[in-house]
Amino acid sequence: MKKPINVKQSWVERSKSGRSACVVCNQTIANETVRVGGQVSGGWGRFAVSTKYWHLKCWTQSGELEFRGTFSHEQKNRIMESLGAKGDTKSAPQSTTKTTLASLPELEKAELSLCNHGFSQEYINKLMPFQRQGVAFSLQIEGRVLICDEMGLGKTVQGISFIEAYKSEGPALIITPSSVKLNWADELEKWLPGIQPGDINIIKSRTYPGDLSRPISIATYGMFSNKSVTADLLGKAGFKVVVLDESHYIKSITAVRSKMIAPILSGANRVALLSGTPALAKPIELWPQVHALRPDLFPNYKNFTNKFCAPRYMPWGME
Repeated sequence: MKKPINVKQSWVERSKSGRSACVVCNQTIANETVRVGGQVSGGWGRFAVSTKYWHLKCWTQSGELEFRGTFSHEQKNRIMESLGAKGDTKSAPQSTTKTTLASLPELEKAELSLCNHGFSQEYINKLMPFQRQGVAFSLQIEGRVLICDEMGLGKTVQGISFIEAYKSEGPALIITPSSVKLNWADELEKWLPGIQPGDINIIKSRTYPGDLSRPISIATYGMFSNKSVTADLLGKAGFKVVVLDESHYIKSITAVRSKMIAPILSGANRVALLSGTPALAKPIELWPQVHALRPDLFPNYKNFTNKFCAPRYMPWGME
């Protein structure tokens, strides 16, 4: 009889290839059958090298599933039942099933994703349902996201949650309009557990950026101008986590601040752009934002304009 296997930090999803082998029966896990991975790293569907896989039957027979994060009694039961196992039991059925976590409602999948990234159930409960889904989506696509919820729906909180999810990767930079920089500081202290006022570096001068080694720095778009020492130092600091509030501020490819902010975004591992109005007038205003976020998506400016912007020759040149 095989020794029971406790699967920690696990995900369940449909297999995307037939290359993995079950660690119990050593048989290939065929395409479109269920696979279970342990020791997950980097987000939804992304597995570390040390990941092991099970057929659902072999997995449910191998021992009690242990969840990372805080789950309610009802949530555990629903997840176990979706896998073909009864709630509150260490035993499992002998037959296989095609039901996976993918069959759970979107909101429950979002909660599961947040729990697996270290968010407590208390924190998750404070988020609105669409905010949970927004944060979960940003984690699912590995932390490069444009969130365009309408004004007043709490994009700031989603940006803060984004920073919390990737806090282990180093200090974060928030770039925001000057009118809301103090509001960001207040919300950070309100939402992030353990954050202290001294942990937030609010940049107030173009000649001195303050302590950029603090967990979070807040800069304004006004800092990014010609001959700004602060802008130069921010560009050289190498922030790996960046949140751009009201990202339509970089809608012009010819603006100085757009040219100075773009390298910061492209050099970061995780970027969240927040804007309720990402394109104020024309589709071309989306290109600087999307290109900084995902250069591979629209690498060529001319191709983008030909496809989406209906360019035409006018007396003064190309419109």
